[in-house]
Amino acid sequence: MTRVLYFDCFSGASGDMILGALLDLGVPLDGLQSALGGIVPHECRLTATRVLRCGISAVHFQVHAAGHPDAGGGHAPHRGLKEIQAMIGDSSLSDAVKRRASDLFERLGRVEADIHQVPIERVHFHEVGALDSIVDIVGSVWAIDALGVDRVVSSALNTGTGSVQTAHGRLPIPAPATIKLLEGVPVYGSDVQLELVTPTGALLVTGHASAYGPMPLMLVKRSGYGAGGRDIPGQPNVLRAVLGDEAAAAEHDRVLVLECNIDDMSPQFFGGLMDRLYAAGALDVFFAPVQMKKNRPGTLVTVMAPVPLRETVLDLLFRETTTIGVRHHEVDRECLSREWVTVATTYGQVRMKVARRDGTVMNAAPEYEDCAALATRHQAAVRDVHAAAVNAYFQQRERVQVMSTEQPQPESSPSTAPTPPAESPAAPAEDLRVGIEEFLKLDLRAARVLAAERVPKSRKLLKLEVDLGHERRTLVAGIAEAYEPEALVGRVVAVVANLKPATVMGVESNGMILAASTPGGLPIVVEFEKEPPLGARIK
Repeated sequence: MTRVLYFDCFSGASGDMILGALLDLGVPLDGLQSALGGIVPHECRLTATRVLRCGISAVHFQVHAAGHPDAGGGHAPHRGLKEIQAMIGDSSLSDAVKRRASDLFERLGRVEADIHQVPIERVHFHEVGALDSIVDIVGSVWAIDALGVDRVVSSALNTGTGSVQTAHGRLPIPAPATIKLLEGVPVYGSDVQLELVTPTGALLVTGHASAYGPMPLMLVKRSGYGAGGRDIPGQPNVLRAVLGDEAAAAEHDRVLVLECNIDDMSPQFFGGLMDRLYAAGALDVFFAPVQMKKNRPGTLVTVMAPVPLRETVLDLLFRETTTIGVRHHEVDRECLSREWVTVATTYGQVRMKVARRDGTVMNAAPEYEDCAALATRHQAAVRDVHAAAVNAYFQQRERVQVMSTEQPQPESSPSTAPTPPAESPAAPAEDLRVGIEEFLKLDLRAARVLAAERVPKSRKLLKLEVDLGHERRTLVAGIAEAYEPEALVGRVVAVVANLKPATVMGVESNGMILAASTPGGLPIVVEFEKEPPLGARIK
């Protein structure tokens, strides 16, 4: 199934509201603090406080920078794009998170450069260049990745009305950068005399959302609320985030197809048209050569979009092209259910997009961007990384099969399975193995990873905090060579629950994580085709 995140922006959107809502969904604050360790100075603290906004409980996220140049007073440093991207690049975040966060700041830089008519190298961010805004943006990117989100959808955004004081004086709402970022996105004003959508909020929503409109059909898993910094009379100043899986019924849906023929427009404009259509929420855009009347060569522009976006797409086609007519009709479409599965190769981790019909895998394809990045890093051919990922996926399917699950039962006695010996520094992972006879005695349970970090002085071990449904545990896993800590947060894994506590490299481990191994010796964490309840027994 596809994991969907829905932003309900009925009271606007800001960076702290988005990150607060993601924390309320279950992203661990200590995991966020650890992930941003290379960006947040030691003297700064991140807090998530439970507050009420018009009677609605929400999480208010804050960055406390006492003693740091970014602390209060309105004199925070004005950082340039290269400086911010260097901060991100020097951090310990995963390559995917670094890439997405850097791209967001570059997009904002281009918007500011266009507004002020200066080269992007001379752009210095004011409010968005402060540490708290950097944390809001990078932290939100990390949190969305940690939740395993495949697709983001947003409601129309309530911008508020009135004016706002900026570094360039008092300006009407939405501010220039905000309204530029919201081009092609459904918005509306209200009688609230406040800036409800900030540049940071607009950047995060439009940088992640692939569609806009009502909440899509999904099986809701959790919901969370992020609080704004002040109360609004008669309206909860919160952003709601809903996390769920697209329901099976979503594989059959109804979409809008719009077409127009163009024979008098410069080819230079078609690339920008495609970008804007996708930014507005189009599901697919393609161009095809056609022979038109008077024997003129032309281009058939076809756009597939959600039905509610008809007016938005029509407006874009008439505004961005030379067409004077657009055909449109609704069609039914059948889609395979899709999910992301991560595999470990000798080059590194690669995400596989797996498509199923009625539970049967019909197609599995490596993510090209992952393959290209690893090929560059290892100076290898992209097709070699691609082939390694495909091979690793099918080996993983053969080696790891989760037969069935049962509902949680009382925990087995700790004495039903042997105690793994404590790890010695010379052999950190091997000492944790057990034989097949002992393995059959193990009590395997489904658990969600809440936080992960490396064990000091060990290149193989990770310390994990997991939720077994009825309790939380700390355990040590020898998987650090194949997995970055932040990549595991939010995953459901299989945990050996009936082991006696053991001290491994100075960390008390209350269980083990179940993993297989590639021919090259890299561990592969067990993944589930269908996510079981936390604490469920795995057979």
